[in-house]
Amino acid sequence: MKALTVNLPTLQMRDNLLYTTVEGKSNIFITIDLPAEFSDADGRFQFMRQFLAYVDELSDSTGVSIYLSGVPVHSFYSQKSAQLQISIISTVSIIATFFLFLFTYKSIAVFIVCMGTLALSTGLAYCITSILFPSIHIFAFVFGTSVIGVTMDYSIHYITHWYFEHGKINVIKKIFTSLFLGLLTTVISYIALSFSSIALLRQLSVFSITGVTGSFLTVVIVFPYIFKKTPKNANPSVLHLSESYLQTYTSFFTNRQKIVFFGAVLLLCVSVWGLTNIRTDFSVTGLYNVPDNLIGQEIAVNERMGNMSNTDLIIVKGDSIDTLVEKEESLAPLLKNKDYLALSKFLPSVKKQRNNILLVTTELLPLLEKQTEALGIDRQTFLHIREDIEQSQNRFVSMEQLSQFSVLSSLQKLIFKDDGHYFSVIILQNGLDAQTKNAIEKTDSEIKVFSVIPAINAALDKTAHEAILFNIGAYLLIFLVVFIFLYKKQAFVIIAIQIFCLLLNLGMHGLFGIPVNIFSILALILSLGISMDFFIFFSHNAEIKGITFIAVFLSMLTTILSFGTLSLSSFIPVRSFALSLFIGIVCAFAFAPIVMLFGRDKQKAGLQ
Repeated sequence: MKALTVNLPTLQMRDNLLYTTVEGKSNIFITIDLPAEFSDADGRFQFMRQFLAYVDELSDSTGVSIYLSGVPVHSFYSQKSAQLQISIISTVSIIATFFLFLFTYKSIAVFIVCMGTLALSTGLAYCITSILFPSIHIFAFVFGTSVIGVTMDYSIHYITHWYFEHGKINVIKKIFTSLFLGLLTTVISYIALSFSSIALLRQLSVFSITGVTGSFLTVVIVFPYIFKKTPKNANPSVLHLSESYLQTYTSFFTNRQKIVFFGAVLLLCVSVWGLTNIRTDFSVTGLYNVPDNLIGQEIAVNERMGNMSNTDLIIVKGDSIDTLVEKEESLAPLLKNKDYLALSKFLPSVKKQRNNILLVTTELLPLLEKQTEALGIDRQTFLHIREDIEQSQNRFVSMEQLSQFSVLSSLQKLIFKDDGHYFSVIILQNGLDAQTKNAIEKTDSEIKVFSVIPAINAALDKTAHEAILFNIGAYLLIFLVVFIFLYKKQAFVIIAIQIFCLLLNLGMHGLFGIPVNIFSILALILSLGISMDFFIFFSHNAEIKGITFIAVFLSMLTTILSFGTLSLSSFIPVRSFALSLFIGIVCAFAFAPIVMLFGRDKQKAGLQ
């Protein structure tokens, strides 16, 4: 037990329990392994909810202070917060959408149909994602539930044309090309996410692609049967307001070209200036803030553990457990001034045990007879002791024997087997300097120093560069689709505006000191895919621009309602993702009507 006390200098052992004394009070240190039946994400959440409820009850009833630390604890509170955010987002979005629909269409039935389409799409997305993934990450719902709001766009466009044209036209025939191209550009942006190394983003990709496709098919196949009759209540004031706004908008851009030019140059200069001040943060610390209710507990645990802030681990590879232990022992001279926890502290290698036995038999055994005589021990007892020592020369302590002691059973966590090889982990209380790291790795090619935080940061940095490549690929592919299916003049204008919006988005991040992380970059892909719908509908339906603007405006509002709410989240990935998407969609909407000034597209014969 002395070795364990040395490894964790602030902790002591008594009655198979680790404890320390702080301000005259005993503090017991307990580690918990999650049961195997709770190995999936949902299982872990349910277990932690029950466990923490019991901990709170125990603390309240006994007055005992209980401090918690570890990944499962932080994961639980993040997931719990995310579920609350989902409830708030859904509630706010549904209420706001209800009043928007009631004001625009003067009908509750239209709202119910849209909610039914949304529920159907979300259910389909959940089923497909459940089939393809063993468990659905909670943040796939946080992002997915909001992004799936994009699926309402198709319903809104259909209903708006049906309502304001008094049910006199074949709506699907009129807007099918726009719907299809909108679906295509949106799916392309989500497909880009499916190549990410982050499982959450792959789930989001599948969830959202299934949702938007399900919504598209519902609108195309089912809506013509639902909206057969002429709408009962007309709302000409909304249409008049829309047409008046567009007339003012187009008049300004047509007649005030100098002001427009200088305004565009000014915005461009501000964006470029913002880009020069942009700050990227792809580190793990830039993606997570410890909740207020856990900060005090982390400080308390850390103080009692001796301020173990180190993130360096030593990984040893070998063909057997004994080989691992022998290699660990070779590192002892390099770690002599370090406090660390290692298997070799408790289990000597067979080689070391042989040397110890040899030392006993050659140095101590000859002195045994004199010692027994001095102690007054009879000759027969001496012979028994000597016989036991001589017979123990071929008996060695093994891992199985150590595991029989409950206090040492946790040592098995320091070793694992993979692909026929054994690995052990040496846990250090304090970090290693560069010289010691190099010396350790030079002792054996199968010994590596693993720095947890730098390794995670390197992986995140790699993912960030992947995200940038995804952005470039998605932008090029979507621009190609636009160039193929729209008038060339319109295509060039749309591409120019989207690039301008991209610069504005990034410039605003730099201007207001908002750090750009992986999720900000990935949101730029979806910003393009979602906002491209605005340009497509304006280019295909310019002759009914008032009705088109109403549909685009409502689509934009329902989308930013979700992401506007998410941008207030305390969880950094959610907030960064939502804020970047929110800025991109608003900027695109502000400039989308410009495309109407460059002529109506002659749709390709293949899509007519």
